Amino acid sequence: MIRLIRLLMLVPITLPRVVSFCYVLFATNALAIVTTHQLKPNGSIDTMSLGGACSTIPGTNFSVRCNPALFPYSKEEGVLIAIAGKADGDSIDNGRDLIFEPISETLIRKLFEEKNFNSFTFNSDFIFKTSFFELSYAPYYLLADIYIFNPAFPEISLNMANRENLRFTSGFTVGSMNFLTTEFTLTSGAGVYYYEHAYENTVFSLFDLTVENPEELIHIKTLYGVGADVGFFLDNNSSFFPRLAMQIKNMNSKLKTADTSSIPFLQTTQFLFETYSTVGIGKGIKTLYGGIDLSFEFPFYDYFGEVEMDHATISSRYNISLFSVLLGYGKFYKNIGLRFDSKNFNVGISYAQESDMGHLQSSVEKSVYTGIDIIL
Repeated sequence: MIRLIRLLMLVPITLPRVVSFCYVLFATNALAIVTTHQLKPNGSIDTMSLGGACSTIPGTNFSVRCNPALFPYSKEEGVLIAIAGKADGDSIDNGRDLIFEPISETLIRKLFEEKNFNSFTFNSDFIFKTSFFELSYAPYYLLADIYIFNPAFPEISLNMANRENLRFTSGFTVGSMNFLTTEFTLTSGAGVYYYEHAYENTVFSLFDLTVENPEELIHIKTLYGVGADVGFFLDNNSSFFPRLAMQIKNMNSKLKTADTSSIPFLQTTQFLFETYSTVGIGKGIKTLYGGIDLSFEFPFYDYFGEVEMDHATISSRYNISLFSVLLGYGKFYKNIGLRFDSKNFNVGISYAQESDMGHLQSSVEKSVYTGIDIIL
């Protein structure tokens, strides 16, 4: 305490600094802000609509995005351009400006005018697929989360990322076996990728604008690395047994869930860039009027560590000819999506009720996502 008092004696006493010091002093017990997102790197409008619960759905053009072990079931070859993102105006404007525009006082003051929590995600992929491998380049995966708190003396918790990666994915059939009258088939796959991850995670107040330049409030840092996703899929031809899937995501990731205990209201993500694992259980049902896929998926921290059932998701997909309905349901997310296919274009739209901040978010955010696949 004596050292703290001596340190304060060396700092110029201004109202902003007094307010900031008092707030930090009395807010050390504030909860960390842990956010999750439905549109993940390598994701699409389909994976988002299903809440990510799609690791047991083979034979679609988004299956490999869900689980590399589904690669042997993918028959399509060629070039695909895929774009998906949140479509409501404020989120797009703020996210784009934060990532692409110079940091200015006007931009930062604009952020303080926004609602309590504002989130933006966007993903783009260029995919070249053969019968042996898939090569994809994602020039942009964009994320911007803005949380405004402490109304008396407004402060912003900001977490933003601009990620670029080059991914190589392939898979193979491990083998088959018969049990009673049922044939079980095990497949495995992996996606290895090189990434460049530019990001910033910080907390600052409106008063900080009076004592610091805007460029000093947001410092973009960059990480480079190689990561991998590994998956397994157990299929069967029975009407009784379910399909099973296991995955490890973002192996060797340099990004970890941040320790926010020392900085109140600092944001951190989970089940996004960090290493985590999933287990999926699903079933495919064929009818005279199309096919139905049902899935239940739940994540684990790290390499099948502690399970997190709060983020378990149930999904359903109904497909008939060139039309699909996709549903995703979890504790913090409810989605319904529609997808229309044609020879050269696939178009999708999804309506979502989201609580990216989980229990800390007092009201759900109603969002609209759109996506398009261009088949060349």
